[in-house]
Amino acid sequence: MKFCPKCGYFVNRKKHCTMCGYNSVNSISSKISSSKRGIIVFMIAIVVIVITTSLSIDNPNDSQLINSDIDYEIPSNLDTTLNPNNPLIQFALDQVNDDRKKHGVPPVILGNNSAAQNHVDDLLEFNYFSHWNSKGVKPYVTYTLFGGRGNIAENISYTFSQCPTSNCIPLVFDPLKEIEKHQYGMMYDDAHSNWGHRDTIIDPNHTHVNFGMASDGGNFYFAQHFETNIIEWTKIELVNGKLEMAGRLPDGFSVAQIEIYADESPKTLSGQTLDDESPYNQNYYDRGELVGIFLEPLPINISYDECDVEKITVTDESGIKNCIDYKIFYNNRVHPDEINTSIDVSEWLESNGLHTVYVVLNNANNERVDATSITLEYLE
Repeated sequence: MKFCPKCGYFVNRKKHCTMCGYNSVNSISSKISSSKRGIIVFMIAIVVIVITTSLSIDNPNDSQLINSDIDYEIPSNLDTTLNPNNPLIQFALDQVNDDRKKHGVPPVILGNNSAAQNHVDDLLEFNYFSHWNSKGVKPYVTYTLFGGRGNIAENISYTFSQCPTSNCIPLVFDPLKEIEKHQYGMMYDDAHSNWGHRDTIIDPNHTHVNFGMASDGGNFYFAQHFETNIIEWTKIELVNGKLEMAGRLPDGFSVAQIEIYADESPKTLSGQTLDDESPYNQNYYDRGELVGIFLEPLPINISYDECDVEKITVTDESGIKNCIDYKIFYNNRVHPDEINTSIDVSEWLESNGLHTVYVVLNNANNERVDATSITLEYLE
């Protein structure tokens, strides 16, 4: 919710109105980690009003929910970290794959990365809602820390409740219904986010998904981490300032370029800061600032058009041109569908901030596919 339903005062996502004191909001909100190219993340919100002990919820209604022949038992422990036998995970996976099937894209399988659960635990503990966590980093940084070597796209959502009277019965969430409400909203009520959530869910390049869930009875947090794991890596290591990478590409794919983006250094953030201050409280996040690009060598007697010494002009999706550092990389592959290279990233490791590497592939249709989002400083 952005405006108080009683007086219309701007309250953003506050639990009470500072103008008239109105205090009866229960809100479901959701964010994603990427657009079609994985650059920008948007947020949607479904508003729920709690008055005394009754609950009224926007689309979908209860009669639309849990329409399944499978009996999903609700476990006592919501922690879904690396626990594929948790029935909530299977239910969430079925929801995602049902929607992917409706849109003609292959199903995703469960991943083994716990960054999604780590994020919802942090959201619950510090009482905030943001793609950044309390350590001041974005999802792909935590994803790298927990061993992720593909590309990550995050959807997060939450429900919070606030009773307007002191004698309210505490709200107890049904996690199955919560999961389905958020999935429904992100798929079929996402126009205000330019359908970014939906596009993330049905992105045909995604191969895996991880889930996170956390609740204290009055708040319910839910996370989806979609992964693009299409390179069969045999090596990703940092050795003396060089990033050494080797692996097998999918059929029909080729390496286009390698990009490096910079973010600020981690810093401890309070829940209030994450909720109230920009950029943490915005309804999107990007991958940082493009600071370097590695390109394959051109044929003899042809060179890249430099805007300065060892710099090249790059135009971003907004049409803005930037003059950034570039270097040549050599793919010492034995077979056409391989990547085997070593790139010198020492200049970025020696500078302030965090630096994330994106290996960019072209598919058979010459479309860009981001195959990694590896933060160098968190690479172990």
